[in-house]
Amino acid sequence: MKTMNNFKIPFFLLALFFVFRASAQLELDGDSEHAISYEVRNDSVLIYVDVFNDLSIDLDSDDNLDSGDDYVYLMFDFNSNGAIDLGGNQIDLFYTYDSTQSQGICNGHILSPSSINDCEGSTGGSASVELKATTNNTTPHVFYTFSIPKGELDFGNTGSLCGRISIKVHTGGTPLADEVSFPAQTVVEDYFVNPYNPIQLYPEAEIILPTGQVAPDQTPVAVCVGDTLKVDQVYPHYHWNGLSQEYFQLVRNDLADQYYFKISDENCIYTDTVNVQLLDEKLCEGAYVFPNIVVPNSDGINDVFQLMIGQELLNQDWKGSKLRIFNRWGLNVFGSKVDDSYPIWHLRLENGRLVSPGTYYYTYITPGDNPRRIHGFFTVLHGE
Repeated sequence: MKTMNNFKIPFFLLALFFVFRASAQLELDGDSEHAISYEVRNDSVLIYVDVFNDLSIDLDSDDNLDSGDDYVYLMFDFNSNGAIDLGGNQIDLFYTYDSTQSQGICNGHILSPSSINDCEGSTGGSASVELKATTNNTTPHVFYTFSIPKGELDFGNTGSLCGRISIKVHTGGTPLADEVSFPAQTVVEDYFVNPYNPIQLYPEAEIILPTGQVAPDQTPVAVCVGDTLKVDQVYPHYHWNGLSQEYFQLVRNDLADQYYFKISDENCIYTDTVNVQLLDEKLCEGAYVFPNIVVPNSDGINDVFQLMIGQELLNQDWKGSKLRIFNRWGLNVFGSKVDDSYPIWHLRLENGRLVSPGTYYYTYITPGDNPRRIHGFFTVLHGE
């Protein structure tokens, strides 16, 4: 059983709740001499610890941590109750690097504020330490990497989204009192997870539109009643506008202009929002609707021949889209120069001249995996 001397570090306040956005590697904590970050993989959580002021690797050799040893302890409040669970349950976890262990990782349980049990195996976990120049500091320094299976951090299989972690770092050659805790402790304990940093167990969620695209942050998207909005991640539970508790939400006619996905536990929040505009029922029946009168008088209203709901609102992939325009004698006066593009005609001939007023005929091949041919007549009027 290893023990460490007590120490005291100034406390700085950290928010208990975070909204996570998509990122391959997330900052967790740090100071001028340390950087701590992590990355969520499908089955594992990777934790990285940079120690900028440590330029040599000096690991424990006698199973007794002292001032000459480099070490890092990752401590998890397994059941998120803000306390060390004494007795036989052995709930709260620790991880550290140990070259004598399989895959370099030692893990076990926190038994009390001043003691932990002996190393146990970590199924599928690993740890390493090396001298490495990183983006945080270009001078080679001690750099730890921990890979911990998410199954070991599932916090009692309670459906937690995030865990609570506290990290201790010591640089060999400095007094044990120089051990640094992230976040800084308010109560001096050797092994404790309060205060803590939240660490997420799942990737960031994004809303997927009926078109298969990721919902934009601000631009409204056109939807029909009955369309399906989906979340692109698997979570223990789901909440949509306080309604659906599935991974999807059906668009309803009693929710005006916004749908949001939001789930949380006592440690963190995952959320995403999409602004929507409900289309007219005729549009939702599957028709791409073009105007039947176009007046190119530069007033900004029906100056061009295009879909009535507009490119920005549709916000979709136009692969397969093809627009052709014919005059009353059947002469092809316009064809999309580039297929797979948004259908729009500025009422100009190839020589740049404005077309004559009159009746025109259009054909349009819709985009997507199930294209349809739409056709009809429209009239061009020359305004005053």
